[in-house]
Amino acid sequence: MGKVLKQSILTSIYSYIGVLIGFFNTLFLIPYVLQPSDLGLFRVVQDLAILLTPFAQIGLGHGMQKFFPLFSASKHHRQQLLSFMLLASLLGFLAFGLLFFLTKPLILDFFTPNAPQVTQYLNVVLVVTLLMVLNSILDAYARSLLKVAFPAFIREVLIRLFTALLVTAYFLGYLEISGLIYGFILVYVSGLLIMWLYLLREKEFALTLKLNLIDKKLVSQIVNYCLITLAATAGSVLVMKIDTVMVTGLMGQEATAIYTTAFFIAVVIEMPRRAVSQTILPILSKELSEQNISEVGRIYKRIATSQYLVCLLIFIGIWANIETLYTLIPKSDIYVKGLWVVFIIGLAKLIDVISSVNGEIIVMSRFYRFNIIATAIMAVATIGFNYLLIPLYGLEGAALASFLAILLYNLVKFIYIKSVLKISPWDKQLLFITLLGAISYAVGYFMPKLNNGILDILLRSLVITLTYIGLFRWTKWSDDFMIIWKKGFEMIYKIK
Repeated sequence: MGKVLKQSILTSIYSYIGVLIGFFNTLFLIPYVLQPSDLGLFRVVQDLAILLTPFAQIGLGHGMQKFFPLFSASKHHRQQLLSFMLLASLLGFLAFGLLFFLTKPLILDFFTPNAPQVTQYLNVVLVVTLLMVLNSILDAYARSLLKVAFPAFIREVLIRLFTALLVTAYFLGYLEISGLIYGFILVYVSGLLIMWLYLLREKEFALTLKLNLIDKKLVSQIVNYCLITLAATAGSVLVMKIDTVMVTGLMGQEATAIYTTAFFIAVVIEMPRRAVSQTILPILSKELSEQNISEVGRIYKRIATSQYLVCLLIFIGIWANIETLYTLIPKSDIYVKGLWVVFIIGLAKLIDVISSVNGEIIVMSRFYRFNIIATAIMAVATIGFNYLLIPLYGLEGAALASFLAILLYNLVKFIYIKSVLKISPWDKQLLFITLLGAISYAVGYFMPKLNNGILDILLRSLVITLTYIGLFRWTKWSDDFMIIWKKGFEMIYKIK
């Protein structure tokens, strides 16, 4: 776990640098520059591309990591796999593009009543989707090589910096709103180019038309696996992004601006989980291929505990400061309507966190076909909950729909893994962590408020963090917490 932990910490560092940039973009720069309706358009175009990407990618990212061990013996073998996956991704996108155009009238009917501007930029959505598909293949290739940190730097830091520059150009009058939306293409082209240059520098990128190592039988296995795991990838993204799309279609672009701003605040909670998930896939693939179920169970449980330790602290820090945080957002009287969305989505993210790497275990095991069932349940539940709850409860209804869908999705996966592999991610440490988190939250919540909002957030967050860390060090309950603490300071010392 040492290499995994180091990669996870590096990826987390980049993720949180990205979070700082994202916070500035989402909570200050973009709300200040754009009117809520334009902000909603800006968000839904990007989220639509993210939502469509796994369908266009047809599961090839997971396929890369699943079959990579068969090609890892030499650079020539790896290049054959990379060439095959890039070719397959282009073919998959062409098929998806045809389906997109066939269903375009339905898409137009959905957005036209409440968000007609969205329909003008569906071509941008399609191009950005292609760029995301290609980048996801290169990203998966780098992760298979256990080179996780730099792709995370591109994804979490550079893309957000480029987005900030794009919005700044609009603010300075160099772009109209149409230029701002079309600018997404340039942002993602830049990310793809930098990823390609990185792999060239690492001498890991080369294309070949000689695919002799990938015979028809293996092609059939790869395609079959990718199409099935498409369900898992699409399911996860569907839970995260379908609510944004449905809020836009059912409530309009201004509601989307409020919802996505709140959603961004809450999604920060799961950043450590993303870092671990990206790093652990090759490890799980190896252990499951060797039928080392006891080691998979140990990883399953340890990651649940480690993630929850960090993510719970972030959740209580956000919720203790949420009212003050909203006062700092431009046009706060509009965006504060999403306050309870933060809480509901935050709880949903904690459910994801304590569920550990259940999806990754299923995807990398011989039981990967179960994802079709799990995702079908989740997709129906997500869309159904949104259609039912948004008209009743508005923004909170969309958040509640996501919460219920995530709860159901993780519960189904937990029951399945428990039944077939006899392993569970949970033990009594989770209850103890929750208790210490509640104490830390209470200490921060009952602090007197300062007049300066920024100082109040900084001081309250510091008190909560010191209380949380102090309680764990005092009780000496969790070895995982002490390891993370020690490794973090070792890396800071080395940087100095």
